[in-house]
Amino acid sequence: MSRLLLIPCSGSKEPVVDGNKYWSPVRPGSMSYPSETFPDRLTGSIRYTMQKTRDGVRKRFSDRWNREGGMYYALNLYTGITYQVPHFKWHVWKALKRGWHVLIVSGGYGIILPNERSHKYNVTINETWRFYKTPVELAIKNYIYTYQIQEIYISLSQNYRMVLPAAFPVPTWWFVPKVSGMRARREVPYQIGYEVKHLLKRDAPNDIWTKVEPGKMA
Repeated sequence: MSRLLLIPCSGSKEPVVDGNKYWSPVRPGSMSYPSETFPDRLTGSIRYTMQKTRDGVRKRFSDRWNREGGMYYALNLYTGITYQVPHFKWHVWKALKRGWHVLIVSGGYGIILPNERSHKYNVTINETWRFYKTPVELAIKNYIYTYQIQEIYISLSQNYRMVLPAAFPVPTWWFVPKVSGMRARREVPYQIGYEVKHLLKRDAPNDIWTKVEPGKMA
């Protein structure tokens, strides 16, 4: 079964270099793990549209990219609360090797692959969602069709969900943390990391995930 997971990026980007291949920075030409870009995986005109939108965002926020530093796989670059959940990154890497599709919703890139290289950047989805909404909606639909995705799993906070389609053509499982008030800023990303880790560990959702049928709104 072809499954797709959508997760958020992270405001914190302080990758640790400790000699482990899952953490080490990569330089252009390094092939320790295959690297590609999200637009590379798209077909037709949406591939051009997605790349053009990314280029426009980088130009608009050009002072927010640290091009002097090293490049990192996106999954290694992010170090916020979701990505600090013990073994979260390890389970994502292992899921990719088992055939899962994982896309990271990003303020800087719209969508970025876990194994896509990036410099550090400081652009939030709240600043860029208006630019990315239509391209991301079209790109996700294109991706579902191209890779014959049969199930989708989504765990995103409200601001990241703004760029997603209102409904999906295949069964979709949602985990939306129900936390409000001052606790939400820390509890929401932690719960996302925890539940996604256990989803990938089990290769199946538990009853905390809500299933939405094709064509229905979450």
